[in-house]
Amino acid sequence: MGYDSLSGRTDSYVKDRKHLNEEFDCFDEAYGKLEDVRADAEKSDADIQSAVSDIQRGFDQEHRTLEGQSDELEDEKSRLSDSINRELDRLDTASRKIDSLAGKKYAGGLKTASEMCEDYMKQLEGLLDRLDAAASAGNARGAAGGAMDGRAMPDGSCDGRTASDRDAMPVGSLVPDRKTPRDLPCTQYGFTVDPDGSSTYDSPMEMDRYLYKSQGAAYTNFQGTCGLCSIVNVMRLAGVNLSEKDVIDYAAKTAESDEMTAGGVPWANRLCVIDPFRSGASGGTNPRKRKKILEHFGISSGIFPVKMDGGTASDETIREIADYVAHGRGVILSVHASVLEPQIYASDLNHDFHAVTVTSVGKNRQGDISGFYICDSNRGTSFYPADVVRSALTGADMNVTYSYIR
Repeated sequence: MGYDSLSGRTDSYVKDRKHLNEEFDCFDEAYGKLEDVRADAEKSDADIQSAVSDIQRGFDQEHRTLEGQSDELEDEKSRLSDSINRELDRLDTASRKIDSLAGKKYAGGLKTASEMCEDYMKQLEGLLDRLDAAASAGNARGAAGGAMDGRAMPDGSCDGRTASDRDAMPVGSLVPDRKTPRDLPCTQYGFTVDPDGSSTYDSPMEMDRYLYKSQGAAYTNFQGTCGLCSIVNVMRLAGVNLSEKDVIDYAAKTAESDEMTAGGVPWANRLCVIDPFRSGASGGTNPRKRKKILEHFGISSGIFPVKMDGGTASDETIREIADYVAHGRGVILSVHASVLEPQIYASDLNHDFHAVTVTSVGKNRQGDISGFYICDSNRGTSFYPADVVRSALTGADMNVTYSYIR
């Protein structure tokens, strides 16, 4: 396929991607307003709640349409990249054959032909760079303003890299489309600064589109899967499109250790709880089991203590969580769900010691931690003030990835 054809397809892709990004930005802005309306509607009468629910369904349909268009563009990018890479391979082969003619008496045009191959290959590589840049601009749109401009990388997150080194690093895709997790030298993202001086790490509400928020959807007899879904969300943050079913299938059939359990019950020594009589308990995990499951799926992680002070998490722990997240590491916390979301969980003990995934941290204009964006596998991502998170933490250990996954 000729360069003109490949260049034309690249121009079309970049144009379509830019237009879709603008559509997503408009959607995100409108959806943010809907969130405010929903919060008020929950306190209103049934008719208003019903009307808002109708609006929500319209938003959901529009979101599915936009996601479908995004998928089509990603397919086109993949096909176009394959075509460009095949052309590069062909040119590379031709270039090596030309170079093999060196010294032959009939190779007078050798230098010219070799230079032409090299120039053409550079042009094709430029097309690939344009494709990657357009895709990255779409997948790294910030929740506040959507632009990467003005994002400052967290201090010390890049193991000695200078600011210019960090700025030169390509922005990776948020879309979970990899077979293996990211293992980065530092986080690819930083803080978006809002007009009021507050800042937010990465773009948590955009990332929410890729995270799991339908706990218990894989199997009716596995409903207590908050920890497994949190593992899924860490994997998706790392770029791997894992599902709840994938993790249940592995954890439910894999023994935690070689030790026999009391009574020889075969399913009592698994990486998740299996209770034939209580679907709400089946799928349960603890930090130790989650660590082993993460390792199976390619992510090395540790079990870190949550330090408590008078019944709530200490300032030190809150700072540690913020640092882990801002450095691009995956974090799973154990919380009292009824403290985090009292209107949803009330005193529901089935959701106590609920596992959730921290996806972002917010700071005020003075640089103090204002709160965290947390993905609950029952409802998706919300922002919680630091004091609420401090009170909600159970004191159970947290899972933190050793590697930078985003």
